[in-house]
Amino acid sequence: MKKKGLSFLIAALSFQASSALPPRFQVERDIKQVFSLLNESEYKNDALGNFESLRKKDGQYELVYKLSYYGERCTLTFGRKEVERPFGGVGPQEPLEIKGTPKCITIK
Repeated sequence: MKKKGLSFLIAALSFQASSALPPRFQVERDIKQVFSLLNESEYKNDALGNFESLRKKDGQYELVYKLSYYGERCTLTFGRKEVERPFGGVGPQEPLEIKGTPKCITIK
């Protein structure tokens, strides 16, 4: 019995694991981070007041908002740096950041 308990204790303490968040928790965290970044940015007043949609595309988030006064629809992209991990390696993702400036098109 002592050998089993000791074996289990050694195995439990020597096992290293770092894990990524499951997708449902990661998405919730990402959405909170998008609005937090937006709140601290220079685009805050334009985007939050005229918010149209937030969608995930190719691992990045696109926030779409309309500038009615100028007749434009703008897209602001949020992404994260790629992290190189060994094959099968998992771990936390890098934080989101604003990628570039908004891309605006004139609407009619």
